[in-house]
Amino acid sequence: MPNKTSVLIFIYVSLLCLLCGTVCPVMADSTAENTNDAVAVEQQEPAPEDDYEPGFYYTVKKGDTLWDLSQKFYDSEWVWPAMWGQNKDIRNPHLIYPGQRIRLYQRTDALAHKDIPEPPPEPPPPEPEPEVVEETPMPEETPVVEEAPEPEPEPTFVYFLYPGIEQVGFIQKLDRHGLFRKPKDPHLIGNIFRVEGDKIEMISQGDTVYINPEKDFNFIVGTWYYIYKPLEVVESPSSGQYIGHKYTIAGIAEITDTRDKYVVSKIIKSYRAINVGDGIMPFQKRSPDIALNDPPPDLTGEIVGAEDRDIIFGELDIAFINKGEKDGIKAGQRYAIYFKETDKVDGKKVTLPAVIYGRFVVLLTRENTATVLITNSRKDIKPGAMFAASL
Repeated sequence: MPNKTSVLIFIYVSLLCLLCGTVCPVMADSTAENTNDAVAVEQQEPAPEDDYEPGFYYTVKKGDTLWDLSQKFYDSEWVWPAMWGQNKDIRNPHLIYPGQRIRLYQRTDALAHKDIPEPPPEPPPPEPEPEVVEETPMPEETPVVEEAPEPEPEPTFVYFLYPGIEQVGFIQKLDRHGLFRKPKDPHLIGNIFRVEGDKIEMISQGDTVYINPEKDFNFIVGTWYYIYKPLEVVESPSSGQYIGHKYTIAGIAEITDTRDKYVVSKIIKSYRAINVGDGIMPFQKRSPDIALNDPPPDLTGEIVGAEDRDIIFGELDIAFINKGEKDGIKAGQRYAIYFKETDKVDGKKVTLPAVIYGRFVVLLTRENTATVLITNSRKDIKPGAMFAASL
């Protein structure tokens, strides 16, 4: 039978462990090796991509705590409860694990670019070898052993996660030649000409469709292809200049059989209404994890429209801009949406400082255009809104 002293020590240690577990968020992986707790085991399994909301994320490394991450990203350890509140998959704020995604809540939309890892500096050019001069040999000395330099700390990688990246469309500038200036679609490899069961409307996931292939294109059984809507011409809201043609992704089809004159496929994903006559183009796998990049400092441009809205749009809507790869646009860059007003002072017209009312992050790029996601908006955004890298 345990004596009174042993019982008191046991109670004291138990209370101390309970107190520490309640006050301080535990380091990542500090208890995973020594616990059979069902919650801890469950949280080590990463959630599917579709379970995450669009936003800025950080991947947990061994030794991380919400307390430390709060200091790293918000300059205050006491913001960790807000981080916990934005991450519903973290059931216990004291148990986070390496490889787990941590969503950085809205303040991160204005993260300083210090959080984006910079490439290491280029090594200096080699110095010229000194001339060899014969000297009188000296007595041997004990060699000096230099200590190895300490390894540099790993950079902090913040990235933007967009699970719906596969269904995002784009605008591409096409060559418009000929009498009717009708451009040739470089992506078109076939069209849906019939649906099994003579279905005309409400074609959706699970339906079987028949494709009329373009000449000289061979479809492969088991391969995925994009279904897209008829092209729409997009012009600049401010100048009326031709920007390009809009490609709207409606779904994904998998080829199940090939015949002499047509191809059989099954719709495996449906994002929008699919109709007879919709086009087919090659499918390209896109990663939902988008690394952040610095934008060109003086770049400005115009939002030319949105993917599913014509007049007004806002936060979490997909939009298109009139700048692309040739202008230095890259996926992961962030820009501010702004307006400027004018007034009169002493009878003279003056331009007032720019007012930022929204932000977006670049998802996809083409040569002359880019597809973006509005991450923040304080008022309605309309086609023709201006954006800039810095103000």
